[in-house]
Amino acid sequence: AELSAALFRATQEGNPGSDAMWEELPSEFFQLIADKILLVDPSYRLQFTKLLGNRGFELLPRGREFVIHVLRNLGAQEKRAVLIGSHYPVEGEIELAYHELFAEKEDWLLVSVTNRVSELGLRSFVPDIRKLIANKHENVRRASLAALLRLEGSDALDAILPLAKDPILTTRIDLCKALATLGDQRVIPVLIEMLCDPVERVADAAKKSLDRVQFYLEQKRNWDRFLDNSTLDAPSAVSALLKQAKPGNETPVRVLAIQSLGTMAELETLPILIEYTSSDDPEVKTAALQAIHKINNGKLKEK
Repeated sequence: AELSAALFRATQEGNPGSDAMWEELPSEFFQLIADKILLVDPSYRLQFTKLLGNRGFELLPRGREFVIHVLRNLGAQEKRAVLIGSHYPVEGEIELAYHELFAEKEDWLLVSVTNRVSELGLRSFVPDIRKLIANKHENVRRASLAALLRLEGSDALDAILPLAKDPILTTRIDLCKALATLGDQRVIPVLIEMLCDPVERVADAAKKSLDRVQFYLEQKRNWDRFLDNSTLDAPSAVSALLKQAKPGNETPVRVLAIQSLGTMAELETLPILIEYTSSDDPEVKTAALQAIHKINNGKLKEK
Protein backbone atom coordinates (compact mmCIF):
# COMPACT_ATOMS: atom_id res chain seq x y z
CA ALA A 1 0.00 0.00 0.00
CA GLU A 2 2.83 2.40 0.84
CA LEU A 3 4.60 1.59 -2.42
CA SER A 4 1.40 2.20 -4.39
CA ALA A 5 0.84 5.55 -2.69
CA ALA A 6 4.45 6.57 -3.35
CA LEU A 7 4.17 5.63 -7.01
CA PHE A 8 0.99 7.63 -7.36
CA ARG A 9 2.52 10.68 -5.70
CA ALA A 10 5.44 10.43 -8.11
CA THR A 11 3.14 10.77 -11.10
CA GLN A 12 1.21 13.63 -9.50
CA GLU A 13 4.37 15.57 -8.72
CA GLY A 14 5.44 15.50 -12.34
CA ASN A 15 8.70 13.63 -11.87
CA PRO A 16 10.57 13.14 -15.18
CA GLY A 17 9.58 9.93 -16.87
CA SER A 18 6.68 9.23 -14.50
CA ASP A 19 4.08 8.92 -17.28
CA ALA A 20 6.36 6.62 -19.23
CA MET A 21 6.84 4.60 -16.07
CA TRP A 22 3.11 3.90 -15.85
CA GLU A 23 2.92 2.97 -19.54
CA GLU A 24 5.81 0.53 -19.24
CA LEU A 25 4.48 -1.31 -16.20
CA PRO A 26 2.91 -4.69 -17.04
CA SER A 27 -0.83 -5.20 -16.67
CA GLU A 28 -0.09 -7.63 -13.84
CA PHE A 29 1.12 -4.68 -11.74
CA PHE A 30 -2.17 -2.87 -12.25
CA GLN A 31 -4.03 -6.08 -11.51
CA LEU A 32 -2.10 -6.30 -8.25
CA ILE A 33 -3.31 -2.82 -7.32
CA ALA A 34 -6.85 -3.84 -8.25
CA ASP A 35 -6.64 -7.00 -6.16
CA LYS A 36 -5.25 -5.13 -3.16
CA ILE A 37 -7.29 -1.93 -3.53
CA LEU A 38 -8.67 -2.23 0.01
CA LEU A 39 -5.09 -2.24 1.36
CA VAL A 40 -4.27 1.05 -0.33
CA ASP A 41 -4.46 4.14 1.85
CA PRO A 42 -8.15 5.25 1.62
CA SER A 43 -7.06 8.71 0.46
CA TYR A 44 -5.55 7.10 -2.66
CA ARG A 45 -8.29 4.62 -3.54
CA LEU A 46 -10.23 7.06 -5.67
CA GLN A 47 -7.12 8.17 -7.55
CA PHE A 48 -6.10 4.59 -8.25
CA THR A 49 -9.60 3.65 -9.34
CA LYS A 50 -9.54 6.54 -11.82
CA LEU A 51 -6.03 5.57 -12.90
CA LEU A 52 -7.12 2.01 -13.61
CA GLY A 53 -10.14 3.37 -15.47
CA ASN A 54 -8.03 5.68 -17.61
CA ARG A 55 -5.79 2.78 -18.48
CA GLY A 56 -8.85 0.66 -19.17
CA PHE A 57 -10.49 -1.77 -16.78
CA GLU A 58 -10.89 -4.09 -19.75
CA LEU A 59 -7.09 -4.38 -20.04
CA LEU A 60 -6.83 -5.91 -16.59
CA PRO A 61 -6.65 -9.72 -16.56
CA ARG A 62 -9.51 -9.70 -14.05
CA GLY A 63 -10.94 -6.28 -14.74
CA ARG A 64 -14.57 -7.35 -14.68
CA GLU A 65 -14.17 -8.78 -11.19
CA PHE A 66 -12.53 -5.51 -10.08
CA VAL A 67 -15.45 -3.46 -11.39
CA ILE A 68 -17.92 -5.64 -9.51
CA HIS A 69 -15.76 -5.43 -6.37
CA VAL A 70 -15.69 -1.63 -6.47
CA LEU A 71 -19.43 -1.33 -7.13
CA ARG A 72 -20.17 -3.48 -4.10
CA ASN A 73 -17.45 -2.65 -1.60
CA LEU A 74 -15.83 0.76 -2.12
CA GLY A 75 -17.05 4.28 -1.46
CA ALA A 76 -19.51 6.30 -3.51
CA GLN A 77 -16.82 8.26 -5.35
CA GLU A 78 -15.00 5.10 -6.45
CA LYS A 79 -18.31 3.61 -7.59
CA ARG A 80 -19.01 6.69 -9.69
CA ALA A 81 -15.53 6.46 -11.23
CA VAL A 82 -16.27 2.88 -12.26
CA LEU A 83 -19.66 3.87 -13.68
CA ILE A 84 -17.99 6.45 -15.90
CA GLY A 85 -14.92 4.42 -16.87
CA SER A 86 -16.25 0.89 -17.32
CA HIS A 87 -17.29 -0.36 -20.75
CA TYR A 88 -18.25 -3.88 -19.73
CA PRO A 89 -21.75 -4.99 -20.80
CA VAL A 90 -24.24 -4.38 -18.00
CA GLU A 91 -25.28 -7.98 -17.52
CA GLY A 92 -24.93 -10.76 -14.96
CA GLU A 93 -23.21 -9.69 -11.75
CA ILE A 94 -22.49 -6.20 -13.06
CA GLU A 95 -26.21 -5.68 -13.70
CA LEU A 96 -27.00 -6.87 -10.17
CA ALA A 97 -24.40 -4.47 -8.78
CA TYR A 98 -25.98 -1.62 -10.78
CA HIS A 99 -29.37 -2.44 -9.28
CA GLU A 100 -27.83 -2.29 -5.81
CA LEU A 101 -26.56 1.24 -6.51
CA PHE A 102 -30.13 2.53 -6.54
CA ALA A 103 -30.21 1.96 -2.78
CA GLU A 104 -27.34 4.45 -2.27
CA LYS A 105 -28.04 7.76 -0.50
CA GLU A 106 -25.66 10.13 -2.31
CA ASP A 107 -27.68 12.13 -4.81
CA TRP A 108 -24.85 12.55 -7.33
CA LEU A 109 -24.25 8.78 -7.39
CA LEU A 110 -27.95 8.15 -7.99
CA VAL A 111 -27.89 10.68 -10.83
CA SER A 112 -24.81 8.99 -12.32
CA VAL A 113 -26.27 5.48 -12.34
CA THR A 114 -29.63 6.76 -13.61
CA ASN A 115 -27.99 8.62 -16.48
CA ARG A 116 -25.79 5.63 -17.26
CA VAL A 117 -28.58 3.06 -17.60
CA SER A 118 -30.68 5.59 -19.49
CA GLU A 119 -27.91 6.23 -22.03
CA LEU A 120 -27.56 2.47 -22.50
CA GLY A 121 -31.32 2.08 -22.99
CA LEU A 122 -31.62 -0.52 -20.22
CA ARG A 123 -35.36 -0.88 -19.57
CA SER A 124 -34.78 -3.47 -16.83
CA PHE A 125 -33.90 -0.54 -14.54
CA VAL A 126 -37.23 1.25 -15.02
CA PRO A 127 -38.68 0.02 -11.69
CA ASP A 128 -35.58 1.35 -9.87
CA ILE A 129 -35.81 4.72 -11.60
CA ARG A 130 -39.54 5.06 -10.96
CA LYS A 131 -38.85 4.95 -7.22
CA LEU A 132 -36.55 7.97 -7.58
CA ILE A 133 -39.37 10.26 -8.76
CA ALA A 134 -40.18 10.86 -5.08
CA ASN A 135 -36.54 11.26 -4.02
CA LYS A 136 -35.83 14.20 -1.72
CA HIS A 137 -33.11 15.56 -4.01
CA GLU A 138 -34.21 17.73 -6.94
CA ASN A 139 -31.36 16.64 -9.21
CA VAL A 140 -32.34 13.00 -8.70
CA ARG A 141 -35.99 13.69 -9.54
CA ARG A 142 -35.03 15.58 -12.69
CA ALA A 143 -32.61 12.85 -13.78
CA SER A 144 -35.28 10.19 -13.23
CA LEU A 145 -37.79 12.23 -15.25
CA ALA A 146 -35.43 12.42 -18.22
CA ALA A 147 -34.51 8.74 -17.92
CA LEU A 148 -38.10 7.51 -17.76
CA LEU A 149 -39.04 9.55 -20.81
CA ARG A 150 -36.12 8.09 -22.71
CA LEU A 151 -36.80 4.51 -21.62
CA GLU A 152 -40.61 4.45 -21.51
CA GLY A 153 -41.94 7.39 -23.50
CA SER A 154 -45.66 7.94 -22.85
CA ASP A 155 -45.75 4.76 -20.72
CA ALA A 156 -44.01 6.79 -18.01
CA LEU A 157 -46.94 9.20 -17.62
CA ASP A 158 -48.35 7.66 -14.45
CA ALA A 159 -44.93 7.85 -12.80
CA ILE A 160 -43.96 11.40 -13.78
CA LEU A 161 -47.27 13.26 -13.38
CA PRO A 162 -46.80 13.77 -9.61
CA LEU A 163 -43.97 16.15 -10.52
CA ALA A 164 -46.65 18.67 -11.50
CA LYS A 165 -46.81 19.42 -7.76
CA ASP A 166 -43.05 19.36 -7.23
CA PRO A 167 -41.87 22.07 -4.79
CA ILE A 168 -39.05 23.13 -7.13
CA LEU A 169 -40.16 25.27 -10.07
CA THR A 170 -37.37 24.07 -12.40
CA THR A 171 -38.62 20.49 -12.00
CA ARG A 172 -42.19 21.59 -12.84
CA ILE A 173 -40.87 23.42 -15.90
CA ASP A 174 -38.93 20.29 -16.93
CA LEU A 175 -42.16 18.31 -16.66
CA CYS A 176 -44.02 20.80 -18.88
CA LYS A 177 -41.36 20.54 -21.55
CA ALA A 178 -41.28 16.76 -21.25
CA LEU A 179 -45.04 16.39 -21.62
CA ALA A 180 -44.92 18.41 -24.84
CA THR A 181 -42.60 15.85 -26.43
CA LEU A 182 -44.98 12.94 -25.88
CA GLY A 183 -47.77 14.02 -28.23
CA ASP A 184 -50.26 12.23 -25.96
CA GLN A 185 -53.70 13.73 -25.36
CA ARG A 186 -53.63 12.46 -21.77
CA VAL A 187 -51.20 15.26 -20.86
CA ILE A 188 -53.69 18.01 -21.75
CA PRO A 189 -55.60 18.04 -18.41
CA VAL A 190 -52.32 18.20 -16.49
CA LEU A 191 -50.99 21.08 -18.58
CA ILE A 192 -54.29 22.95 -18.27
CA GLU A 193 -54.07 22.64 -14.50
CA MET A 194 -50.47 23.85 -14.58
CA LEU A 195 -51.63 27.03 -16.34
CA CYS A 196 -52.76 28.09 -12.85
CA ASP A 197 -49.33 27.54 -11.31
CA PRO A 198 -48.50 30.46 -8.95
CA VAL A 199 -45.11 30.88 -10.63
CA GLU A 200 -45.42 32.71 -13.95
CA ARG A 201 -42.48 30.87 -15.54
CA VAL A 202 -44.17 27.54 -14.90
CA ALA A 203 -47.52 28.76 -16.23
CA ASP A 204 -45.81 30.10 -19.36
CA ALA A 205 -44.04 26.77 -19.88
CA ALA A 206 -47.36 24.96 -19.50
CA LYS A 207 -48.99 27.22 -22.10
CA LYS A 208 -46.20 26.68 -24.63
CA SER A 209 -46.32 22.95 -24.11
CA LEU A 210 -50.11 22.87 -24.36
CA ASP A 211 -49.98 24.79 -27.65
CA ARG A 212 -47.38 22.38 -28.97
CA VAL A 213 -49.39 19.29 -27.99
CA GLN A 214 -52.58 20.67 -29.50
CA PHE A 215 -50.78 21.54 -32.74
CA TYR A 216 -49.29 18.07 -32.90
CA LEU A 217 -52.60 16.31 -32.29
CA GLU A 218 -54.44 18.47 -34.83
CA GLN A 219 -51.79 17.93 -37.48
CA LYS A 220 -51.63 14.22 -36.76
CA ARG A 221 -55.38 13.90 -37.24
CA ASN A 222 -55.13 15.81 -40.52
CA TRP A 223 -52.29 13.67 -41.79
CA ASP A 224 -53.91 10.45 -40.64
CA ARG A 225 -56.91 11.36 -42.77
CA PHE A 226 -54.62 12.31 -45.62
CA LEU A 227 -52.64 9.07 -45.43
CA ASP A 228 -55.85 7.02 -45.43
CA ASN A 229 -57.18 8.93 -48.44
CA SER A 230 -56.77 7.72 -51.99
CA THR A 231 -55.11 11.00 -52.91
CA LEU A 232 -51.98 9.49 -51.43
CA ASP A 233 -51.27 8.10 -54.89
CA ALA A 234 -51.28 11.56 -56.44
CA PRO A 235 -47.99 12.75 -57.96
CA SER A 236 -47.09 14.79 -54.93
CA ALA A 237 -43.50 14.45 -53.76
CA VAL A 238 -44.42 14.88 -50.09
CA SER A 239 -47.31 12.41 -50.18
CA ALA A 240 -45.20 9.87 -52.06
CA LEU A 241 -42.39 10.18 -49.55
CA LEU A 242 -44.81 9.85 -46.64
CA LYS A 243 -46.14 6.67 -48.19
CA GLN A 244 -42.60 5.31 -48.56
CA ALA A 245 -41.73 6.29 -44.98
CA LYS A 246 -44.66 4.35 -43.49
CA PRO A 247 -44.05 1.21 -41.38
CA GLY A 248 -44.19 -1.92 -43.47
CA ASN A 249 -41.67 -0.74 -46.04
CA GLU A 250 -38.07 -1.93 -45.91
CA THR A 251 -35.80 0.03 -43.59
CA PRO A 252 -33.49 1.46 -46.34
CA VAL A 253 -36.56 2.77 -48.21
CA ARG A 254 -38.03 4.31 -45.07
CA VAL A 255 -34.73 5.96 -44.10
CA LEU A 256 -34.24 7.51 -47.56
CA ALA A 257 -37.82 8.77 -47.59
CA ILE A 258 -37.47 10.33 -44.12
CA GLN A 259 -34.17 11.97 -45.07
CA SER A 260 -35.84 13.39 -48.19
CA LEU A 261 -38.68 14.80 -46.08
CA GLY A 262 -36.05 16.60 -44.02
CA THR A 263 -34.61 18.07 -47.20
CA MET A 264 -38.04 19.26 -48.40
CA ALA A 265 -38.56 20.93 -44.99
CA GLU A 266 -42.36 20.96 -44.96
CA LEU A 267 -43.54 21.89 -41.45
CA GLU A 268 -46.69 19.83 -41.91
CA THR A 269 -44.63 16.64 -41.94
CA LEU A 270 -43.26 17.25 -38.43
CA PRO A 271 -46.02 15.33 -36.57
CA ILE A 272 -45.32 12.23 -38.65
CA LEU A 273 -41.56 12.59 -38.21
CA ILE A 274 -41.98 13.07 -34.46
CA GLU A 275 -44.01 9.87 -34.34
CA TYR A 276 -41.17 8.02 -36.09
CA THR A 277 -38.72 9.07 -33.35
CA SER A 278 -40.40 6.40 -31.21
CA SER A 279 -39.69 3.69 -33.76
CA ASP A 280 -38.11 0.46 -32.56
CA ASP A 281 -35.89 0.57 -35.65
CA PRO A 282 -32.78 2.60 -34.64
CA GLU A 283 -32.06 3.63 -38.25
CA VAL A 284 -35.57 5.00 -38.72
CA LYS A 285 -35.45 6.75 -35.35
CA THR A 286 -32.10 8.41 -36.13
CA ALA A 287 -33.24 9.49 -39.60
CA ALA A 288 -36.40 11.03 -38.15
CA LEU A 289 -34.47 12.96 -35.48
CA GLN A 290 -32.03 14.27 -38.08
CA ALA A 291 -34.87 15.29 -40.41
CA ILE A 292 -36.63 17.18 -37.61
CA HIS A 293 -33.45 19.04 -36.67
CA LYS A 294 -32.86 19.89 -40.34
CA ILE A 295 -36.36 21.31 -40.74
CA ASN A 296 -36.24 23.28 -37.50
CA ASN A 297 -32.77 24.69 -38.19
CA GLY A 298 -33.79 25.66 -41.72
CA LYS A 299 -36.85 27.55 -40.52
CA LEU A 300 -34.81 29.35 -37.85
CA LYS A 301 -32.34 30.54 -40.48
CA GLU A 302 -35.21 31.86 -42.62
CA LYS A 303 -36.38 33.97 -39.68
